[in-house]
Amino acid sequence: MSAARRLADTIHAQLVTGTYQSVKKSSWDSFFAHYKKHAEDTFDVLSRETALRSIETFARVAKPKLIKAITTERVDRFIADRRKERATKKKLETDKLVSPATVNRELRYVRAALRLAEDWGYISKVPKFRFLKTHEKLPTYAPPEHFAAIMHACSAATLPNNLPNVSAPEWWRALLISLYMNGWRIKQMLNVRREDVNLTAMTVLSRAEHNKGRRYEEIPLHPFVAEYLKPLLGNFSELLLPWDHNRRTLWVEFGKIQQAAKLTDGTPLPKGGRTVAGMGSTI
Repeated sequence: MSAARRLADTIHAQLVTGTYQSVKKSSWDSFFAHYKKHAEDTFDVLSRETALRSIETFARVAKPKLIKAITTERVDRFIADRRKERATKKKLETDKLVSPATVNRELRYVRAALRLAEDWGYISKVPKFRFLKTHEKLPTYAPPEHFAAIMHACSAATLPNNLPNVSAPEWWRALLISLYMNGWRIKQMLNVRREDVNLTAMTVLSRAEHNKGRRYEEIPLHPFVAEYLKPLLGNFSELLLPWDHNRRTLWVEFGKIQQAAKLTDGTPLPKGGRTVAGMGSTI
């Protein structure tokens, strides 16, 4: 009854504002325009880029005209067709096929978008999604000496450069020490809000929409990490670690840090030592 009531209220609001379209006539393009505006208003830069890129890939491969035409069969066909495509790196096609992990990531964003479509009255029900099986690799951690070299090399960073009272090296050291000590993924850390950090209780809140477990958790905050986070609590952004640039720029900046990192004898880090927990595999 509550779901039906919510749908009725949504349709009523659309009728009043003149934005109502019946489920039968709602086009994919009209929904995507609505979704894109929602993403621009509510998502951070990195999440918005990934979400829109994933959904645009789905639209390119599945070619939906009406949003009601997106069925489980159509999703399955997207999976099959997408798995036949070549993966790209820096917008160049490679010899490798698109991985199951990449397809699953795209499916998660499409499913989340369709859940909004249901809430907004574009569709009556989200179709079932069948994800591909993947074999997750064990995370690789940098040895303490290598991590210390990376932390020292953060002085080479120049972005972000728009945070008052916080330098780019301070931003990167706070991010990297948090990833290294907490084992979080980078997206999870970049979505932490300032209000989520409690230095009195020495905890940081992991929000359900940003972690794999899809639940709210209070994570103990190591005193060593807290010292690096303190300067960030004085910025004027809603996020603790705001990054107002695109995702590629983030990795380019991290690459500069890696290149600048040197061991105690002055030699560059070996390739296998350039991995930081949370920053993905060796870059």
